[in-house]
Order: sequence, then C-alpha cells, then structure tokens
Amino acid sequence: MQIIHSDEELKQAAGVFARAFVDYPLYTYLFPDQKQREKLLPILFEISARYIAQYVYCIKNDGKVQAVLLIDAPGHKGPSIRDLLSLLVNFARKLPFRKSIKMLSVFRSIEKMKPQKAFYYIQTIAVDPNIQGKGLGQQVVNFAKSLAGSNTIYLETNSGQNVAYYEKLDFVQYATFKCDNGKGPSTYSFTWSINNETL
Repeated sequence: MQIIHSDEELKQAAGVFARAFVDYPLYTYLFPDQKQREKLLPILFEISARYIAQYVYCIKNDGKVQAVLLIDAPGHKGPSIRDLLSLLVNFARKLPFRKSIKMLSVFRSIEKMKPQKAFYYIQTIAVDPNIQGKGLGQQVVNFAKSLAGSNTIYLETNSGQNVAYYEKLDFVQYATFKCDNGKGPSTYSFTWSINNETL
C-alpha cells in the first residue's frame, strides 16, 4: 500500500469509494436519491481524505487505484464541529445544506459511541466492486493491523453483511446501535488487537 500523493490518485480513490458505497445503508439513508448519492459520494470522500483523515492509503495496479484506506493513529483529533461546518460552507455549492446538517448529526451520533481509550481508527476501507472477492479487502485490513502493532483498532460498519467478514478477520464486536437517535441504520462497531483485548 502507498500514501496517496497526487490529485489524480485522489480522484481515482474517490471513484472507488463512490462505486463501493453507492448502496451502503448509511448513505442510502442520508441520500435516498441514487443519482444524488452517486454525485455526492466522491465529494464526501474528497472532504474526508483532504481534511478529516490523518492518513490516506491506496493499492494501485497498472496505475489505477483499486482499494483505499482512511485511518487515524491514536490521539489524532479530527476537525471540530465548527471546522466541519466551515468545510461544509466551503463546499456549499456541491453539497445540499440541509442534507449536510443531517449528515453531521448522524456522524456525531456515531462518534459518541466510540470508546474513550486510544485506538487506531479505520474511517474507511473501500475496494472497487469490479475486483471485490480477490483478497484486496483483507490485504488492506492486514496493512492496518501492521500499522497498529500492539495498539487496538476500532471501526464501524452500517452493513450487516460486513459483520461476519470482520469477525472472520479476528475483529470483536464492541457495540451495536441505531444511529441518528434510533432512526438511522444499524451501526456495528468492532475492535481488534494483537492480544484480542477489548476496549
């Protein structure tokens, strides 16, 4: 895996994310209209990659990005609500304001459920749907584990299909809850550590 350096790599990574998450429960909840979702997901990825995530990695093959990892090290402080609002204002022409406020509220409800202990936080793993099932997701997870070393990893998913996948990769379920004050999709959070310790 390599750090994303160029705007072209970032654009390709945004495309991978958009294709991988177009039918993801959280985004279908936030943006029910598929055409709007397809338009907004690359923008959301760009915001996350440029301003929120600490590290943005990718797997490339033949010059094309095929998988993406957004991850934060322990102690990394993402932007405050004020900073996020400022970002949304900067992207106001691209993001519908009401949807943006709702999205912030939903992400905030997910954020509140995180453990208090320090951990590596996997924000996003995305593999191009055209090549899923070939082990790239596991390769990304193994890379994250190597980064974490003896530290704990924490992640969430809103897809029930991913639960068995992460359990197969030795993640332990930390919590299950419905985001957006019980109105949103189910959220499953997981931890992993080299010693199978829970947070």
